[in-house]
Amino acid sequence: MSLKNKFIFAYNAISCSMWIAVLVVSLKYVCYKEKYPVQTFWLNYKNLITITQSLAIFDIVLALF
Repeated sequence: MSLKNKFIFAYNAISCSMWIAVLVVSLKYVCYKEKYPVQTFWLNYKNLITITQSLAIFDIVLALF
């Protein structure tokens, strides 16, 4: 496997795991929104969502070139 393929595989694995984590966090909020106020709940996961969105933007840029 070439270096480029290893990088793409690692990037895709990290990106996929982060999207799964965001999905789990979103489902957790939907199921327990009475228990957790939105202001405190999303503050705990702000960095996770920001990094995942940055990876999505990077993925779009890579797909264009």
